[in-house]
Amino acid sequence: MSRRLLHPMPAQIVDSQRRASDPSLSVWVSANAGSGKTHVLTERVLRLLLSGVRPEEIICLTYTKAAAAEMRGRISERLGRWTLMDDARLTAELTAMAGAPPTQVMLHRARSLFAHALDTPGGLKIQTIHAFCESVLHRFPKEAGVPFDFTVIEDFERDAMLLDARERVIAAGLRGGGEAAAVETLFGLLSDFQIETAITEALGQQRKLKRVLARKDDAKRELRKLVGEVGSIDEVLSEIADGYPLTAEDHAELFALAPPDPEGTGFVDRLAAIDPDHPDPDAMLEAFLTQERTARKTPLRRAIADLVPVIAGKIVDECSRVEKLARKLNRAQLIARSEAMLDIVAAISDHYELAKRARSLLDFDDLI
Repeated sequence: MSRRLLHPMPAQIVDSQRRASDPSLSVWVSANAGSGKTHVLTERVLRLLLSGVRPEEIICLTYTKAAAAEMRGRISERLGRWTLMDDARLTAELTAMAGAPPTQVMLHRARSLFAHALDTPGGLKIQTIHAFCESVLHRFPKEAGVPFDFTVIEDFERDAMLLDARERVIAAGLRGGGEAAAVETLFGLLSDFQIETAITEALGQQRKLKRVLARKDDAKRELRKLVGEVGSIDEVLSEIADGYPLTAEDHAELFALAPPDPEGTGFVDRLAAIDPDHPDPDAMLEAFLTQERTARKTPLRRAIADLVPVIAGKIVDECSRVEKLARKLNRAQLIARSEAMLDIVAAISDHYELAKRARSLLDFDDLI
């Protein structure tokens, strides 16, 4: 479905656009895509030129190269049309733009602006904010603390360098060097896809990331303060196993009444996988909790529970205890994952920065 502009444009919108394009005012415009922001900026530049400002004294910064090209195209097209318009049409267009009829001086200037713009060395300075930053840094490399001969890398080059740094850090960790503990933690808790996605998302926010990495230990302390001190994953798993209340005799008595199915997935079937003398915490989590990691409401059928009330009571209490410890385990895993990810991302970032410095490279985030 194509978008159709209102014609004639409502007077309230026209008035707002005129005020926003008035170069004597400092204006902040916030609007949806396609609502006329580029139109307002174009008219603001044109009104600056009409007021006598020289083309070389104007700079427009956009975020993308496409937006800069669009601005240049619109301004050139308008200036070219003004050169060929008769007095009546030119007067009407300038009046509609500024809300007041132009003077003879403005009419004469409007016709000559196209030639002035062509004669300006380099043309109108309409460029991306990254290109502007690059030009400033090239003029003042010492003050900015950057190599005087730096080159700006494109996004695809940056992505390739980050990928290389990531593979080096993870490979070193898998061989037992570098961030071995952090790599082992992540591979023990997350899938390869989850690890890759998390690292990619973190590295994609370099400006935020640099602030965090500059105070990595503080970030870890803040995380523990937010989540709460819960101990390590191993400590929580030991707490789960150490509290197992059923004895071998309890198991035997219960299984005599409700024989477990080796292929089954019910509570009794899962309970049979637990060794009462050496309980495995993972097996306990599987037995006493649902798939949603909540306590089983009725682990035993009523008829069985009535025959072994003491054992049934232990099981109900254990479901509640394991549920609480499962939440504690989640928090311990969150801390372990986050701290390991922070260490790995920090190492990747260090490798990437060293590689850039070795080749006098900057990326777009460096420019900002």
